[in-house]
Amino acid sequence: MGNTDIGPGMNETANEDLWMWLCSIPQIGPRSCRKLLEYFDNDIERIFGADKAEIGGILPPQQAENLERSRRADLIAREYDGMLRKGIRCVS
Repeated sequence: MGNTDIGPGMNETANEDLWMWLCSIPQIGPRSCRKLLEYFDNDIERIFGADKAEIGGILPPQQAENLERSRRADLIAREYDGMLRKGIRCVS
């Protein structure tokens, strides 16, 4: 099954993948997510693709580092596939 197409415009479920990714980053909670979504006009793909300097201007250093380290397509795909196998869907 393997969903390895992660990232902007990669497949029909890319946005679900990216919402799951954003919500699972350590130390990034609802307030930080809101800051990112407001800055990037609610565009999850822009958040995923933003460079480190831009994220660093929005979030504190540790949160920005956690976001940067979390952008591993293989890990996102594995987590997302596991979620789907369990019948869990994202609501965004």
